[in-house]
Amino acid sequence: DKKDSKSIRYSFDGITTGTLCTSGLLYLLVMGLELVSVISSYLKHEKPSVCLTSALIEDAKDQGLGALLYASYNDDRLKSIYFNSLILQERFIKLTKYTSNLLNKYQIKHLIIKGSVLYKLYDDIAIRSRGDIDIYVSPKDYEKTLEIMIKNGFIEGDTCNHHTIMYYNELEVEIHFTLFE
Repeated sequence: DKKDSKSIRYSFDGITTGTLCTSGLLYLLVMGLELVSVISSYLKHEKPSVCLTSALIEDAKDQGLGALLYASYNDDRLKSIYFNSLILQERFIKLTKYTSNLLNKYQIKHLIIKGSVLYKLYDDIAIRSRGDIDIYVSPKDYEKTLEIMIKNGFIEGDTCNHHTIMYYNELEVEIHFTLFE
């Protein structure tokens, strides 16, 4: 791919998906650095040094960081995002406990992985947004796990080469039968 001072092609997983003008790439870099600065300030319990702009708010929303911006700036423009995230994360926590108790009831050994445990590292559960629950089960218990979940109100979704998606009250639970693709 030809690169010049005006544009750069970018790709995802080897598939070219578009072209960014250099100024657009620079904008993405600056916005990313501003978000990193806000995250760093939050983790240090400091007030952010970055000005809260409409562009920063939109970028944070796109990256799932609106609740973090609200916690950092206490700006009313982000209040509904924060409280929606808080309610969603509480729903995920309850579903994680329900699912784990269900699997324990049937003596299915399982491990809650990824973001489903990382939220505990944050002072505020609304800050660590997540879109699903990830649970690993042994390949020998995989089919039995799916049957138990279906009998208890879960709806089976798509399966790929390492997990099956299950739905419960519109929330997504991924049942992993391998940790590596």
